[in-house]
Amino acid sequence: MARDKVVSFDKEYKKAFDVMLKDYDNAMKVNSFYHTCDTSIFNIPEEYEVVDILNTGEFILNVLGIHNKDNVLICPTPILPLYLYRKNVDNVEKVRVLYRKEDKWMTLDIDRLTISNQGKIIDLANHGISVNSGNALNMVKYFNTIFDNNVENIVVRDSVARLGWVDGNSHFIPYNSRDYDFVLSVNDKALDGTKQTYDAISEKGDYDTWFECMQKMRTNIPTRLAFAASAVSPLLTILGSPCFVTMLYGKTGTGKTLSCRCAMSMWGDPNVLSMRADSTTASIVRKCLFFNNLPLFVDEFQLLKKDNSQEFLMSVTEGIQRTRATMDSSNNFTSSGIWKNCTLITGEHQCTTDNNIGGGAVNRIIELRIDDMVADEMDLQDIYYKIDENYGFLGKKLIALYCDKDFRE
Repeated sequence: MARDKVVSFDKEYKKAFDVMLKDYDNAMKVNSFYHTCDTSIFNIPEEYEVVDILNTGEFILNVLGIHNKDNVLICPTPILPLYLYRKNVDNVEKVRVLYRKEDKWMTLDIDRLTISNQGKIIDLANHGISVNSGNALNMVKYFNTIFDNNVENIVVRDSVARLGWVDGNSHFIPYNSRDYDFVLSVNDKALDGTKQTYDAISEKGDYDTWFECMQKMRTNIPTRLAFAASAVSPLLTILGSPCFVTMLYGKTGTGKTLSCRCAMSMWGDPNVLSMRADSTTASIVRKCLFFNNLPLFVDEFQLLKKDNSQEFLMSVTEGIQRTRATMDSSNNFTSSGIWKNCTLITGEHQCTTDNNIGGGAVNRIIELRIDDMVADEMDLQDIYYKIDENYGFLGKKLIALYCDKDFRE
C-alpha cells in the first residue's frame, strides 16, 4: 500500500514537472523571437535622448542594419525612433527618427502615417534610407513593433510647425522655444525652404555694425515706417488687432526695397525672410501661414498678375486662407489656416485704387509714396552689403519685452 502511494506521488510530481518544462520550453521559444538592442553599441552623440535598451521584438537591430528573426538583412540602414510628437499645429502625430548614413547620425521628421503605410514608407528613400518596394512591408512591421514594445520608453515631446506665439501667447517660436521642437514631416506641404527660413531667424555678425547702419537709414521716414510695422507685427495678437499691409511705392532706385530689408534684418537674414511678388498667390499665403506672427516682406508688387492682386491683398489683410473643400484622413473638411501679422510690400505704383479692392481691406493698408532717394547712392550700397552679413539682433530683445508682464499691463 505504501509503495503504491510513493508511485502515485512520483507521478504527480512528474506531471507537474512536465507542465513546468513545457511552459519553460514555450517561453524560450517565444523569447527566441524577441530581441533587445543596447543603443550604446551605436556610439550615438549624447545630445540625442535615445532609449538605453530598445525592445525590437522579432527584429534584430545592430550597426549593420535591421535583420529579421532568422538574421536575414532587411535594411542596411540602422534606424530607430528618437522622439514622438503628439502636440502639433495640424494635430498630426509625427516621429523624429535617428538613422546612420555614411558613419554619421542624422535625424528626419516624418508623419506617423508615413512609416505605417507600405506605399508611403518608400518616401524615406529620398533621404538615403534603404527602403524600397521589396522591404517596405517588413519596415512597416519593424516600426510598428518598436512603438508597440516601447510605449513607456520613447520620449514624447511637444512640437510646432510654424513661427509665432504658442501656449496662450506665453512662448514665441523660435526665441523662447526651449519646450518645443520645430518639426516638419518628410511629406510636408509647406513651401520648400521652410527649415531654411526657421534657421534664418538668428543673429549673425556684429551688432555695432548693424546698429550704425540702422541709425543712418532711420533718418528717413520710409525706413522708420517699415521698421515700426515690422516691430509691431508680433503685438497684433496680444492687442487683438487685425492684420495690415504697409506699402512703399515709387520709382525704381529710391531705396524702397532696402528700407524693407532693413526692417526685416531686425529678425534675421533679410535675404531669406523676403520673397518676390512673382510667386503665386497661394505660395505667398502659405508663407504667411508659416510666418504667422512675424512680418513678411513681399517685393515688387507690380509683378503680381492683375487678376491676382485683389485676391492677394484680401488674403494678407484678412489673415485667413480660403476654405478648401477637401477632406482629411478622418473625412473632415480641411480647415482654413489663419495668421496675424504685418506684410511689407514694395512696388512702382500704389496697390489700392477706387475699385480694385474691398473697403475693409483698404482700411488695413498703409501706403507711402517715395519721391526721393532714402539715402545717397554710396550709403545705399554700403548698407545693402552690410546687412547681408550683420542681422538678427533686435528681434530677440523685442520678444523678451513683449513677454514681460509689466509691459503687457
